[in-house]
Amino acid sequence: MEIGNWIKKLMCKQVPVKVLVVISVNTIECAYCHASIKTGTYAVQCPFCYAVHHAECWKEGRGCGVFGCKCSPKRKG
Repeated sequence: MEIGNWIKKLMCKQVPVKVLVVISVNTIECAYCHASIKTGTYAVQCPFCYAVHHAECWKEGRGCGVFGCKCSPKRKG
Protein backbone atom coordinates (compact mmCIF):
# COMPACT_ATOMS: atom_id res chain seq x y z
CA MET A 1 0.00 0.00 0.00
CA GLU A 2 1.33 3.43 -0.91
CA ILE A 3 2.14 5.73 2.02
CA GLY A 4 -0.32 8.35 0.71
CA ASN A 5 -3.21 5.88 0.64
CA TRP A 6 -2.24 4.58 4.07
CA ILE A 7 -2.31 8.10 5.53
CA LYS A 8 -5.70 8.86 3.92
CA LYS A 9 -7.13 5.62 5.29
CA LEU A 10 -5.78 6.40 8.76
CA MET A 11 -7.21 9.94 8.68
CA CYS A 12 -10.68 8.71 7.76
CA LYS A 13 -10.72 6.05 10.46
CA GLN A 14 -10.15 8.64 13.18
CA VAL A 15 -13.24 9.65 15.07
CA PRO A 16 -13.81 13.32 14.29
CA VAL A 17 -14.06 15.66 17.23
CA LYS A 18 -17.65 16.54 18.04
CA VAL A 19 -17.97 20.24 18.88
CA LEU A 20 -20.86 22.35 20.12
CA VAL A 21 -21.65 25.18 17.71
CA VAL A 22 -21.74 28.24 19.96
CA ILE A 23 -21.85 31.09 17.45
CA SER A 24 -22.65 30.75 13.79
CA VAL A 25 -22.11 33.99 11.89
CA ASN A 26 -22.81 32.50 8.47
CA THR A 27 -25.23 29.74 7.61
CA ILE A 28 -23.39 26.43 7.68
CA GLU A 29 -24.99 23.63 5.68
CA CYS A 30 -24.57 19.96 6.59
CA ALA A 31 -22.82 18.05 3.80
CA TYR A 32 -25.05 15.01 4.43
CA CYS A 33 -28.61 16.32 4.91
CA HIS A 34 -28.09 19.86 3.55
CA ALA A 35 -29.99 21.43 6.47
CA SER A 36 -28.43 24.33 8.32
CA ILE A 37 -26.29 23.62 11.37
CA LYS A 38 -27.68 25.85 14.08
CA THR A 39 -26.17 27.34 17.21
CA GLY A 40 -26.43 24.90 20.12
CA THR A 41 -26.08 21.74 18.02
CA TYR A 42 -23.14 19.36 17.74
CA ALA A 43 -21.17 19.22 14.51
CA VAL A 44 -18.13 17.37 13.14
CA GLN A 45 -15.73 18.28 10.36
CA CYS A 46 -14.33 15.76 7.89
CA PRO A 47 -10.61 15.31 8.57
CA PHE A 48 -9.92 15.00 4.83
CA CYS A 49 -12.08 17.54 2.94
CA TYR A 50 -13.15 19.65 5.95
CA ALA A 51 -16.87 19.50 5.13
CA VAL A 52 -19.08 20.15 8.16
CA HIS A 53 -21.82 17.71 9.22
CA HIS A 54 -24.35 17.39 12.04
CA ALA A 55 -22.82 14.88 14.47
CA GLU A 56 -25.84 12.60 13.95
CA CYS A 57 -25.49 12.82 10.16
CA TRP A 58 -21.82 11.82 10.30
CA LYS A 59 -22.78 8.76 12.34
CA GLU A 60 -25.80 7.87 10.19
CA GLY A 61 -23.88 8.30 6.94
CA ARG A 62 -20.88 6.35 8.31
CA GLY A 63 -18.51 9.12 7.28
CA CYS A 64 -18.34 12.13 5.03
CA GLY A 65 -21.38 13.07 2.96
CA VAL A 66 -19.33 14.62 0.15
CA PHE A 67 -19.37 12.42 -2.94
CA GLY A 68 -15.88 11.33 -3.88
CA CYS A 69 -14.27 12.28 -0.56
CA LYS A 70 -11.77 9.72 0.71
CA CYS A 71 -13.75 9.59 3.98
CA SER A 72 -17.12 8.89 2.37
CA PRO A 73 -18.36 5.30 2.62
CA LYS A 74 -17.79 3.08 -0.37
CA ARG A 75 -20.87 2.89 -2.57
CA LYS A 76 -21.94 -0.39 -4.11
CA GLY A 77 -23.17 -0.46 -7.64
